[in-house]
Amino acid sequence: MTHNDEDYISLTDMVSSFEGGSALIEAWLRNKDTVEFLGVWEKLNNPDFNLSSASFF
Repeated sequence: MTHNDEDYISLTDMVSSFEGGSALIEAWLRNKDTVEFLGVWEKLNNPDFNLSSASFF
């Protein structure tokens, strides 16, 4: 998907052909490493990100 000349991926589109695809996304989002990655990504790419206000666990 493209928006304002930026490319994006859709997790739901990626797993739409798999049976139980939404469960894959749910499991991925519950994974501690995924949550930590998203926190690091936000710190690097979002200057307004407030890590202390984000509740990861």
